[in-house]
Amino acid sequence: MSAEYVRKYRAKLKREVMNAYGGKCIRCEVIDLRVLTLDHPNGDGKDDRLGTSGGWYTYLKLRREGYPKRVQVVCFNCHRIIEHERRGWNDYI
Repeated sequence: MSAEYVRKYRAKLKREVMNAYGGKCIRCEVIDLRVLTLDHPNGDGKDDRLGTSGGWYTYLKLRREGYPKRVQVVCFNCHRIIEHERRGWNDYI
């Protein structure tokens, strides 16, 4: 398997997973796939990573499970803000 094949496969997989969860950040509605990521609003992301190394394996797991409702799409900036809010780190405002 070539590196180019793997890169294209991973991009296709990420696009598929993000689209299954709405395809845009739930806060700012950005649609740029390069900055979209998944957030576990209930703080159970560790459960999805158990038995995997995270990343692409998490995408595969979520697809295999039929895209369960326990995750949401956010951009990296909003994800950081959400984490600060969850932890009560609002000193920067």
